[in-house]
Amino acid sequence: MSALLHDLRQRKDLNFQQLAHLSDVSAPTIHRWERGLGSPKPEALQRVLLVLEATPEERRQVRDFFKGRRTQASEALSSRAEQHDNRVMILGMLTGGRPDPTPITTPVELAEALRRRFLWRGRSLNRA
Repeated sequence: MSALLHDLRQRKDLNFQQLAHLSDVSAPTIHRWERGLGSPKPEALQRVLLVLEATPEERRQVRDFFKGRRTQASEALSSRAEQHDNRVMILGMLTGGRPDPTPITTPVELAEALRRRFLWRGRSLNRA
């Protein structure tokens, strides 16, 4: 469906820079959308489609395609937030429930926090 954006742009005989200027959306962003990457904000996509004079059916097709991509991205974010909450809960159990002022957002940061916690208690993770 992102090919439809390319076809619409070609039909108007616009290059990326011209479309970017007319729609107030950056040329690299439009290029990503045409390659099927990213998930555009609805208002930005609407501006591009208006400049391209897309028919109602073409607008619906493009919006539906990218709406699915936004849903996938939203689900991925929810999953990452859930993983973060689980890490915070585990760390809370390991630290006796005391909150840690340092946010942990990656597995590497979790491992580092656990290493610091065990070293602070006088333990070593490297048991030989």
